[in-house]
Amino acid sequence: MSLKLYTDATCDLPLGYIKEHDLTVLPMPISMNGTEYIVGPDETAKGNISVEEFYKRIAAGERATTAQITLESYTTAFEKELKAGNDIVYLCFSSGLSGCVNAARLSSEELLEKYPDRKLIIVDTLAASVGQGLVVTLAVEKMEAEPDITPEDFAAYVESQKLRVHHWFTVGDLKYLAKGGRLSNTSAIVGTVLNIKPILDVSSEGKLVSREKVQGRKKAMKELVGKFVSMCDDKQSAHLYIGHTGCEEEARAVSAMIEEQTGVKTGIFTSITPIIGAHTGIGTIAVFFLSDTPRKV
Repeated sequence: MSLKLYTDATCDLPLGYIKEHDLTVLPMPISMNGTEYIVGPDETAKGNISVEEFYKRIAAGERATTAQITLESYTTAFEKELKAGNDIVYLCFSSGLSGCVNAARLSSEELLEKYPDRKLIIVDTLAASVGQGLVVTLAVEKMEAEPDITPEDFAAYVESQKLRVHHWFTVGDLKYLAKGGRLSNTSAIVGTVLNIKPILDVSSEGKLVSREKVQGRKKAMKELVGKFVSMCDDKQSAHLYIGHTGCEEEARAVSAMIEEQTGVKTGIFTSITPIIGAHTGIGTIAVFFLSDTPRKV
């Protein structure tokens, strides 16, 4: 019997990290032009769409729609582990952005009736993208430091840490926020004309919230750097993660500015999953880090 750590494709962790730490990452579906693809950590797997192909097609004007993991998919994945005599803690994509956690909890309730001696705990990370990945890496560090930790204590630790994970980001094209209902069409049009760039974060309820507005891309990038410099309480470790959607050069510039000002090097630098990119579009730059000041509502 052992404790298994599960998460899902929105965590954006590199495949090498996932394999090294024996994580189970549940894939998620996405549709483009009527064709369904699978988004998972292994982009070469059958049916998967690669990050490069996805953003190339988005740049060409294609639209993508996402869907949550189904109850049946959860049950299939979880039951295999429970049947083998293992326990599971699943760190799920934010309930403020998806209904995945509801399906996972329903699956858990049904399976625990069938396997009453097992533990299956669902943790709503209230996080997304590499922020969710940061929650997962904290969990991995805890599990590897305390291999005999109980599922209950392990889940409680994650709960105690998850709101320390901050997500600050800006987007390249406001139309995607408007399509997702997070910005009015009028505001998107006016903002585009005036070159207004929002500074957003993920709230304590796991929702996307626009906190500030600046004029121009360079100012937005500097604002992201400023958030890390002023808020991060973990400057002595590598818990600085940076993600982007098809704008690697600018994201690396943000990473370089942070290192120049603080000496902190980026621990994980990665492309953001198509699941998130479908809603933010190309040009998103996101900075993730730890702070002892919890996220705001």
